[in-house]
Parts: sequence; C-alpha cells; structure tokens
Amino acid sequence: MFESNELPSGWSARLNQCDRVLLPSPWLVDVFQAAGVTTSLAVVPLGIREEYSFVERPDRGGPFTFLTLATSGLRKGWDVAIRAFCRAFGADPNYRLIVKTRNQSLDPGPLPPNIEILAADLDSKEMVRLYGRVDAAVFASRGEGFGLPAREAAATGLPVIATAWSGLADGLNHWGIPLSFSMTTAWPKHPDPSLRQCGQWAEPDEQKLVGLMKELVQKPVDQQAAQARSEWIRTNHSWASFASAVTDHLGAVLDKPARLNQRPRPQAVIHAHPRIGWHRPFAEKVSQGLRSLGVPHVVTTSTERQENGLPILLGTSCWRAIEADGPFLLVDRCSFGDPGQWVSLVLSGHGRRGDHRTPGHPDGSRWQQHGVPVRPWRDGGRQTILCGQCETYSPHFATPGDWYRAVAAECSHFRPHPADRREHAAVAGLPRTTDWDDAGAVITLNSSVAVDAVLAGIPTVTMDEAAMAWDVTGHSPSERHLPDRIDWLHWLAWTQWHHDEIAAGTPWRRFL
Repeated sequence: MFESNELPSGWSARLNQCDRVLLPSPWLVDVFQAAGVTTSLAVVPLGIREEYSFVERPDRGGPFTFLTLATSGLRKGWDVAIRAFCRAFGADPNYRLIVKTRNQSLDPGPLPPNIEILAADLDSKEMVRLYGRVDAAVFASRGEGFGLPAREAAATGLPVIATAWSGLADGLNHWGIPLSFSMTTAWPKHPDPSLRQCGQWAEPDEQKLVGLMKELVQKPVDQQAAQARSEWIRTNHSWASFASAVTDHLGAVLDKPARLNQRPRPQAVIHAHPRIGWHRPFAEKVSQGLRSLGVPHVVTTSTERQENGLPILLGTSCWRAIEADGPFLLVDRCSFGDPGQWVSLVLSGHGRRGDHRTPGHPDGSRWQQHGVPVRPWRDGGRQTILCGQCETYSPHFATPGDWYRAVAAECSHFRPHPADRREHAAVAGLPRTTDWDDAGAVITLNSSVAVDAVLAGIPTVTMDEAAMAWDVTGHSPSERHLPDRIDWLHWLAWTQWHHDEIAAGTPWRRFL
C-alpha cells in the first residue's frame, strides 16, 4: 500500500513482475494504475480483530475526552488534532485530549494541562480499554493505505472523525464523521529522497475540525448509532473474509499457467443503455467495484445477452429481452431513501420475486443506519387511494389498465404515477390526489410506493408477489393487514446498496 497519490520511482516496474497485486482499498487501484502498474489488481480489505467489539459508553460525567494517535512523522495528522483542540477548548479542564503514541521521544512542543501524551505500546485488549474510556477519536490523517486504527476505534462504537480521503474514505459515511480537506505536497521533509515530495496527499481542514469537535461535545451519547457503527465495521471487515479472499486470489494465480495465452472470459457483463443518462456513470461505479475484486467484466450498450458472463442490467430497459435466457442481476430503483444514492440489487427476478442475497437472520444495524422514521399504523382516514403504475411487471395483469379495471370500484381516489401521462378510462371517475394525508388505505399492484405507505403507517394492499412490501400488506382490496414490521424492515435494509458500496465492491461478493 501507499499513502499519497503517486508511487515512488521504480515501484511500478517491480510490481509488474507480479501475477497479481492485492490492495487494501479501492482508491489505491487508481493510484497504482495511474503510476503504470498493468498487472492484475484486486482489493482485499483488511480485517478487525474480535477484541474490537462494541463497548457501552454511558454518560459518565467528567471531562469530555478526545483521542488521537501519533507517530514520529506528521502523516497521521496529530498536529492538526492538537491545534484544533486548542482552538476549540483551550485549557478548559472540562475537555481533554489524549495523544497516544509508541514514540517515547515525541515532542509536540508546549501543551496546555488538559492534553496528555500517552507514550506506550499497548496490545489489542489494552487499546479496547483505552477506546472505552474516551468519548471520541480524531484521525486527521493526511493519507492512509487503509486506516485500520480508525476502523478499530469505530468497531467499539466510538464516534470517529476521519479525513475523507485515501483509505479512510471507504465506507466512511457508515462508520465515521467525514472531515473535509484540500490537497498539498506529500512527504515535504521526508529523509528518504525517493519519498520526499512524492505526489500529493490531504491537508485536513483545521477550521472544520474545530467545528466538528464542538458539535460532538454537545451531542448526547447515542447508543443506537454507536452499535450501528460497530456492526457495520464488523460485518464489512473481518479477517475471515480477508483470508478467504486471499486464498481465492492465490488459487487463481496458481492456476495461471494453464491460461497464459487466453484472454480471461468475463464473469460479468454490464448492460448500460446509451440514451439513459445515469447508466454510464453508474456503470463506472459497478466496474470499479468489480475491478477491486479482480472480477473480469465488460461494459456493453447491447440489449442482448452476451455469450459469457452474468448480465448486470442497469434498470429494466433490456430486462424483458434477457430474463428468459438464464440468470441475471437487476439494478433497480431503491425502495426507500435517495434514489440518486441507493439502488436495489436482485438476482434473476424483479422485486420480491428475485433473490436479494440478504443475510439469513439480519439484525437491525443496517436499518438503523438509514434513520428513516416508521409511523404507527394509522387508525382512520376517509380515502382509499389507488396508486398508478407505468408497467405491471406482473403475470396477473397484462397492462395497468387491466389492473385498474379490477380494483377501481373499491377506491375513492386515484394517485397517478408521476411518469405516466396516459389517461385510463377505468379511473376516469376517481378524484386525483397527490398526497395521502387523509388516506385510510393505499392499494397498489407491486409499486415501491407501497413501501412508502407502510413506513407512513397506512394500511396497504399489494396484489402482486413482486411487491417489496408483500409481507406486511393485505392482498385484496378489502383486506386490512397490520403486522409487526420489524423483521421486514431488517430484511428490506439489506435489499439495497449505497453507490459508495457499489464502487467499493461490497455487494458483489454476495452475487458473483
């Protein structure tokens, strides 16, 4: 690994003699390729030891204590953390900063009495105890190949401020608090001439850090958010997954002599429509994630199934042409949240009919990360609202008009689909509405609007098994089904993935 955006002279030539290079984070793939590394690159994130597990942090009173880690150089940004702390709190005894280092001769200069230098070589259990007796950590690093200590701190549930660049940026919105930065010359005074001024790295925004530290001391302890941070780290960074991935890559390299003169067949084919604006940039994110795992793949604008590789379909534009000929992976609209940031992934099907590769018994940590409110089931409301659809995606009704004719008589209002401009005779007599403030029931075929209604606490009817809300809704216009939604919410959270996770390769391990 490396910590700036350029590799030292001579590295690329030596790395190109390897059959494959394993890197701990996706951003390094771009750095190594830009430096001329042409051999196979794959991302294998490091793991977190079992000792780094969630630690209860009750509001214990006493000074609010920050922690930062220091080495002999300034790459870790401990100097930025000290300056920001002094600007934010001065010598106020209600606030403390511990600077943990292994360097017995670290000399940061004169410090106020509320800053402690802890020069000690602590093992994992001692580090967990240290994380347990502080309130927040600051990793204002200028560059990290991966950033293991920051993730270890987050695995205990500790709030972590970290520079949103290099290896620290991967998944940071899930486990830490992003710190903005500018770019500056890396290694400005390094004693090794081959490293001195080698590329650029981040200069953390000191003023922004002051503000983030002040914000943290005002917030009450949020145990739920702390558990969610811990669970995300422990789910996505385990040494068992690391060992499995390394073993797989080793096996592929050892098998190379039999394939020396063969171009690797693609394991995945990304189908991107040339006239749909979001397809091309999203295809790049998918490609980045697959590349990080060393998965051979191609991007095509064809709507036909290719000879080799699992089709990854961006949206439903070519779904009908491909679905009958074998497995495929559909990238579809998310069920909740910002559709510009989240997508649903489903194998060989649409909606609930496909395989989302969710965990067998998901806990609530992933759902809690979203922070989406869930309203109690509504009792009352005068309107029964029929929600429009552009297409049915259903074996039960050939067109939306067929479905409207089957259920319109049971409804009092019609909520048109925003993308459907057609006039449907079956609903011509129903008043239009764009909200459901007075809704006593919502009826839809299999639209994701059912998820919105269930989250809003409105009794909902879905009439096709592909509906993502099928398990918590009635299935005929007169049926009212008001179940407990907890297990469904935990399942639903694992059916969709953030764009950052797509680019990091996180979901592809489940589907390929």
